[in-house]
Amino acid sequence: MKTKLFFVIFFIFSSTSLVWATGTVRWNGSTSSAWETSSNWTTVSGTPSTPPGSGDAVEIGIVAYTTQPTVSSSTSVTSITFGAATGAILTINSGVTLTVSGAVSLQSNASSNSTASITGSRSEEHTSELQ
Repeated sequence: MKTKLFFVIFFIFSSTSLVWATGTVRWNGSTSSAWETSSNWTTVSGTPSTPPGSGDAVEIGIVAYTTQPTVSSSTSVTSITFGAATGAILTINSGVTLTVSGAVSLQSNASSNSTASITGSRSEEHTSELQ
């Protein structure tokens, strides 16, 4: 019985496309608006790249900052969470692609109105799995 249960659990996890982040980074914008500048990012957890890469989760607006991020070269991340501390404007320059393999989410709380704006060309692709 234990062998069959293990196999069923293993099969379920190996047949779904889960997105796992290596680590989480938070935008601080302390140096400039350049997404690609390492010092504009703070490591929150794990072992992410700074600037973030394809295995990293990104947080923007979770804490207050004054310089909005601008993506100037194509990159990929696992997820992006927009927080309620700062109204976030994420600019993606012309001809540049920001690929998010997981969720894009917007947090809010009772004491503030959360807003996030993504400027630039946008292309969306949605996939789903039948279960």
